[in-house]
Amino acid sequence: MIDRATRWFVDVRFPISDVAAEIERFGPTLTELSPRITSLVRGAELADIDAQRQKLVELGLPAELAGKLAELLSTFLLLDVVEIANASQHSAAEIAELHFALSDLFYVDEMLTSITGLPRDDRWATLARAAVRHDVYAALSAITTAVLRGTDDTSTADDRMQAWVAENAERVERARTTVRSGLDRETVDLATLSVALRVMRSVPS
Repeated sequence: MIDRATRWFVDVRFPISDVAAEIERFGPTLTELSPRITSLVRGAELADIDAQRQKLVELGLPAELAGKLAELLSTFLLLDVVEIANASQHSAAEIAELHFALSDLFYVDEMLTSITGLPRDDRWATLARAAVRHDVYAALSAITTAVLRGTDDTSTADDRMQAWVAENAERVERARTTVRSGLDRETVDLATLSVALRVMRSVPS
């Protein structure tokens, strides 16, 4: 979590001249929405949190602490939620619901898990992993922003997503099919993920 958050701030918020201002920018939303993570995540990501929580409990951790630890990496997505909220007229809570729904739609959690499994034999391999992970988060943020701009502000997150998917059915289906096919390969390497990511990044355009 520390590694990913540090890389995120260097990539997205650099240069940072006022740390206190950054804390003020992100702190309130993370404080508000972090306790709601399990009600925001869906599908495979929620299943992963439940499995990780159970594993930690079996290792002897108290249930409450195990839950907080299991949710940490999902909480990381709230950094992007804050950035989207600050660039729009929408509340962070509203954006978070849509962001996690789209994450499930495009298999983002499974992509991130596959990225974690990539080799890091040397510095360049480690940097490549970090770069493709950053690009997945950026692609998801771009899609969330596109849905916000292209749908009715009075609709729920699910209604907005469904309306946007219907309007962009061909691109969405192509992206989902490509990502799913890549993730279902016996070996998911950097080349596979790069192709899947390229198609995913083309969806908002």
